[in-house]
Amino acid sequence: MQGPPSLQMYHRRLLGLYALSQMEREGSLHGYRLSEEVSRRTEGRWRPGPGTVYPALARLVRQKLARSRPSGRRRVYLLTPAGRALLRKVRAQSEAFERARVDLAPLWGEVLGGYSVEELHLRMLRGALARVDRFLERPNGPAGTDPRFRSAVRAELQSALGRWERPPMLRVPLARRARGPHD
Repeated sequence: MQGPPSLQMYHRRLLGLYALSQMEREGSLHGYRLSEEVSRRTEGRWRPGPGTVYPALARLVRQKLARSRPSGRRRVYLLTPAGRALLRKVRAQSEAFERARVDLAPLWGEVLGGYSVEELHLRMLRGALARVDRFLERPNGPAGTDPRFRSAVRAELQSALGRWERPPMLRVPLARRARGPHD
């Protein structure tokens, strides 16, 4: 994996958290399986090698978020109560982050070469739509054959178009719309 040091650190942390979530879901995990799952989930765009996978797993063991034991020729990793607690904390913080998120598009526009906020939002929208397209077009993907997912995507797009067609004064912010009247 190449990239700036901060991007590499982000990938390492994400790999560790993903490994914990896999342990939670599957019960145990070995390094090769983790690499295979990452490759499958990223559609082959990232396949972490042993020099990334095993240090990440060793770090989880050192931090007591996972434990390891031999299993035949392999070493398997299992989630500890501390690892389970960390996953709960990350998930709770993620929800709070979403609610309090600040739009950093103006700053990113400048960093990426002077894009206006409008241009940057269009780029982000195009990227999100391209990811959904790829997801829907996967030949063996569950979403491509699940009409409920396609229907949910269509409903979200129609809802957004409906909000955008109303005059700005009548729009209800997305975050407020999701809450009940007494929240």
